[in-house]
Amino acid sequence: MDLRQIECFLRLYEEGSVTRAARRLHIVQPALSARIARMEADLGEQLFERSPQGMRATLAGHRAYEVFSPVLASFREAQRSFEQRSDSTSGRLTTGFVATVANSALAPSVSAFVARFPSVELTVFEGYSSLLYDWVRAQLLDFAVINDVVDDPELKTLPLLEEPFLLIGAAGADLPAGPALPQQLEGRRLVLPTKRHGLRLSIDRMTEREKLSLNVALEMDAMPAIGRLVEDPSWFTILPPTALGDLLGTGRLRAVRVAASGLQRRLVCAHGGRRPLSLAGHCFAEILGEELRRKSEDLLRRST
Repeated sequence: MDLRQIECFLRLYEEGSVTRAARRLHIVQPALSARIARMEADLGEQLFERSPQGMRATLAGHRAYEVFSPVLASFREAQRSFEQRSDSTSGRLTTGFVATVANSALAPSVSAFVARFPSVELTVFEGYSSLLYDWVRAQLLDFAVINDVVDDPELKTLPLLEEPFLLIGAAGADLPAGPALPQQLEGRRLVLPTKRHGLRLSIDRMTEREKLSLNVALEMDAMPAIGRLVEDPSWFTILPPTALGDLLGTGRLRAVRVAASGLQRRLVCAHGGRRPLSLAGHCFAEILGEELRRKSEDLLRRST
């Protein structure tokens, strides 16, 4: 039994005539009669009796009308709600982002979202993946955009971006001609994020798998400062394209991909399983994901 059958039944009940009900439904009479017959077969009940006055509902027909009338009304209301203009969405949206997203794609994404949903009150926080993860679990955030380094079955995630890690140096620095093999990372004076950072966790996992010994001469999480530092040909870093944002596309830096198995930066929109993501949240994640992918592809093209 489907909604079309239910609608045919309700209109025949209300009109009491196959001719009038079929006209109201814009279908031919045999089609209406066939759907009523299938519905009666599905329910195992006769719903109408033919009389000189037209089609008269049986006792089962009266019961069916009481049951199915609100079902169809609820479905139509849900359909109308879904079809409403997206900019009618309102309410509050509290979100968090890792700094590398805030540096690269957040501003244009927020601008596009606010233009589309002017009635949504937006609050944005910045922090480490671990902190934002704790806030999502505590239901202090509707969602957070974090590095996908947390394995928690209670956390629901939507993938936003997957991008490679790059060996980045000054425009005139000594970089491999092609993708950098893991062994070619050794011996270079590196500045990397601290061990509190989700990107550093990915790098450390790679070095452990590849049994590398990296020369991490400096640790800091200020991405703009890292970008400025590696303009000096004696410094290098290992980061994904969007981590440095527009600094990577200035022409003062050059990059090659790191050819290490499994070394990928994955950004996800994370929310609690017991707190479904709202329509506004889904739309924000979609806008941000598109901006991140555009930004990552552009930076890769301009720097490698």
